Amino acid sequence: MDLSLVQILMCVFGCAELAVLIGLCVRGLSFRRSMAPVFFTFALVSLLVSALYWLAYDLLRPEIRMPFAANEFGEIGGFLLLASTLNAVFRGRFAAARREIFCTAVFAAACTALWIGWSGEWVEDVLVGLSFGYLLCVCVRSLKQSGALSRTEWRLLGGLAALLLGLQGLTFLLPEPWRNCADYGAYLVMFAVLGYGIVKLLLALRRGRDAAAQFALAVAFCTWTLSTMYMSAGVFYLAAQLCYTCSIPLMLIALRREEAAT
Repeated sequence: MDLSLVQILMCVFGCAELAVLIGLCVRGLSFRRSMAPVFFTFALVSLLVSALYWLAYDLLRPEIRMPFAANEFGEIGGFLLLASTLNAVFRGRFAAARREIFCTAVFAAACTALWIGWSGEWVEDVLVGLSFGYLLCVCVRSLKQSGALSRTEWRLLGGLAALLLGLQGLTFLLPEPWRNCADYGAYLVMFAVLGYGIVKLLLALRRGRDAAAQFALAVAFCTWTLSTMYMSAGVFYLAAQLCYTCSIPLMLIALRREEAAT
């Protein structure tokens, strides 16, 4: 099957999933006790708008470069609203994770530089990078404050993030076939983190301990799937997109548990 057709079908499924989850949020979440369900529901709406625009553009004008338009605004809104959801859950305390936040901000800036190098679209990539970087920083702060990761896991995550940036940077410098080696090495790092992340998240949801930590893990996993999508192409992009599609209902499950625990 053609990869572009598979991508369109996955996008259609993703839009349907988001629409269903928005309905479940409206019917199943309480909007009176906390702002977290409000932010989360509107985050899903923003992501749905972005996906619908992407789908329409892909159907009407395939293989034509997409301008800066509604899908970027939808993504930016979704990122900021997901960050606001985490802030509502964790009450916006940043002091406990200054070092981790600084390293994450450096990682986000480097990712933005890579996006600019790949696309050449400065304004779009900088605006998306700022909002996505903010979401990454809030995810890291939430993971730190919830104690969701051990000290060893933090060190491994930091080392793998640095290795990923190094490998992606080498793709601009190395000749063939070494460029492909660096590229596949970057895919190995990204999907290794994805594999570990989904296992850890599912174990946390199964054990049912610390609902806030479960939600932090769910949003962080979703955010890493997005980062992987932005750095992938072909079948690797589709695999990351599938992980992203699976991550959204897991966020809702974790949020419902967190709301029930408060």
